[in-house]
Amino acid sequence: MSSRSITEIANETLFDKLSARSLKDIERVTKQVQGWAVSPLLTVALAVVTRTVGQEQWHAGSTAIVDRATPSNANFDTVLERVANLVQEAEEDGAVSPSDHAMAETRRLLRATFSSIDFIFPRASAMSDGRGWVHLYWRKADRMVQLVVPADSSQLAYIYHSDGEDYDVDPGVTASKLLLWLDWFANA
Repeated sequence: MSSRSITEIANETLFDKLSARSLKDIERVTKQVQGWAVSPLLTVALAVVTRTVGQEQWHAGSTAIVDRATPSNANFDTVLERVANLVQEAEEDGAVSPSDHAMAETRRLLRATFSSIDFIFPRASAMSDGRGWVHLYWRKADRMVQLVVPADSSQLAYIYHSDGEDYDVDPGVTASKLLLWLDWFANA
């Protein structure tokens, strides 16, 4: 028998829940810890994460509860919802769904970018290309930023950007690169 207390196990399980990738994972962990003695702080964190992850609105890495009513958050939530809907749309159309890697990496990049943003997060269109890749498009007038995330880690994500006749591709996407290009786009 382990020398760990039930509280230590419950707290560890709740931390696992905080990094869960789906509502099903959260529901599974919630059933495991019901009735266990857990710290009040983790109980509150569990309630917040369960509510927000279930709506695809959890901002990974954020330690503050964000005011959900701001335009920046509403736009960000819309983009996350559009990404989440790609799988269902592909299934309904009988098309190839975005891969798990493309979906997870897209959400990771978006969340990491959003956590550093100091301007209104711009809305984007989302699509899958039938190869399991995810494409996000930010467009206005002559400017466009496109985030392209491949189906697997053997290929690099990239950002395509254009301004009128000028365009380029920025390979090897990081949250800081995406932030730079979204700032360029939003503040045109």
